[in-house]
Amino acid sequence: MHLLPLLLLLGCLWAHKAVSVGGPPNSPYFFDVSYWDDVPLEWYDSKTELLEPRAPWMKDMVDPAYWWNRTQELWYLQKISRSTLLYVMKEMNQTKGVHTYQIMEGCDVSENTSFGFFRTAFDGADFLSITTDTEFWVAEMPEAEAKAEARNANETLTQQFLQYLDVHCYNAEVFLSFANETLPQSDEPNVRVKERRLPNDSVTLYCHANGFYPSYIEMTWMTNGAETQVTLDPENILPNPDRTYQAIMSLSVTSETRDDYSCLVRHSSLEEDKIVLWDRGQMEPPPEQVIDRDKDQEGLSIGGIIGVVVALVAFVFAVTLGLVAWQKRRRAEAFGERFLNT
Repeated sequence: MHLLPLLLLLGCLWAHKAVSVGGPPNSPYFFDVSYWDDVPLEWYDSKTELLEPRAPWMKDMVDPAYWWNRTQELWYLQKISRSTLLYVMKEMNQTKGVHTYQIMEGCDVSENTSFGFFRTAFDGADFLSITTDTEFWVAEMPEAEAKAEARNANETLTQQFLQYLDVHCYNAEVFLSFANETLPQSDEPNVRVKERRLPNDSVTLYCHANGFYPSYIEMTWMTNGAETQVTLDPENILPNPDRTYQAIMSLSVTSETRDDYSCLVRHSSLEEDKIVLWDRGQMEPPPEQVIDRDKDQEGLSIGGIIGVVVALVAFVFAVTLGLVAWQKRRRAEAFGERFLNT
């Protein structure tokens, strides 16, 4: 596992690649986009065949040669990606229609460690994955089991992938060394605990954290000062219009309870855990007035895979896959050989 000491800003540097067949003739069939958490950095697609900065400061802070070199790498990857998709379609016994093959790759950076990850998907469903902490290929669907077994048996190929993912984590450290001043800074969550009394003499407690950035946050209910197993569902982390996020979790208790309940919040902006005690009598409106889930979740929200926050990209004619969190710098030749063997 690659250690990243002295990082000023933690998060996930990641990339999303997709290739499609059967879509509209004038639409790009291949794209590659990179992010730091939910901040878009670069974009490339097969229609323009140009790598473009999506963060204005990227163009000024990165060596001009970088853009030319990366464009050449992605152009090469674009050319071989179609054959990769056709291979997977054959494995899935899908020879007609619109299909998409996706890759999510990058490095998730925590407080003092990091791990690289590489995941693929076919038509939006997870296919194969590997991470530097497990060092083992995992079949995400039955059709991928034979491929996972073959890759696990090929120790040389597996080690090449792991070394490639280690480079992602190194790049994340380099990226932070010059981008920390320009990336959005952390915002602390405002945390409230309120109640809603129901006709059946039960009480629903709500812990609402609002205005925090970045999106990853941990929330846990506590009873009499001890942490419980009731934690925040990552799907309940939703964006605000001002780039910050809000999250809510609930807990049902009896109206006669004498236990003390509190909400424990952990976030990268906090120097120490924040604990907010339930003050009996603080009423909360119904949950749909706090967060309109149907309205706010018309699109996929940025979520976590384990601890990883995931970001969202829409591909014009394909089902797109969002995964917490990833970075995309790689050598085209080395990547191409592995890509063709997917």
